[in-house]
Amino acid sequence: MQKQIIYFWSRAAFASSEDGNAPTVSGAIDIVLQLSSEFSATNSLPGHPYESGVYELAYTVEPVNVEASSEPLPVLKLIEMDKLPNQWTTTLPDLGVVEVDEILRHVYRQQFTYDGRIYRSVFTYEERTLYYTVTNSLRGEPNPDGAWDTAQILPDGTPRFPNGVYLIKVYATDFYGGKIELEHTVTVEN
Repeated sequence: MQKQIIYFWSRAAFASSEDGNAPTVSGAIDIVLQLSSEFSATNSLPGHPYESGVYELAYTVEPVNVEASSEPLPVLKLIEMDKLPNQWTTTLPDLGVVEVDEILRHVYRQQFTYDGRIYRSVFTYEERTLYYTVTNSLRGEPNPDGAWDTAQILPDGTPRFPNGVYLIKVYATDFYGGKIELEHTVTVEN
């Protein structure tokens, strides 16, 4: 696995794991990840090595210096690539091209701007640069409403994520058995 860069998104990208500091987050946050895996053929096929996407992608959030009652989020899976896009959701019937395209936009961030630079997902034979919106998952299915809601309130009126420091963990595997776990701290301040 390579190119492990995490971007934090709230209406616009506002921080990156390459910045070196823990960003302050509030409200609904998307975690956008640039990640790829390199495949090298055992023979000398033209076009190799090339970058490939991931097989499985998931994230979790763990409290670092927050009161003990804060429990980590369970590991929330975005996708498993052993299915076609129209099989990623179990709540919809067979999907057409337009609906599949809409679901793909929940998984891959098409384009965004960070620090004055434009980033785009590209998937062609010559170039594969993919930005995954890891948090666009709801109950195990791609969904644009699945952002990490740092301001979530529990039924008893207490915050689900009290102000403090949290560790974001992103897990990814590729088709070849390679695994990676990325970590970055953030400060929740609602």
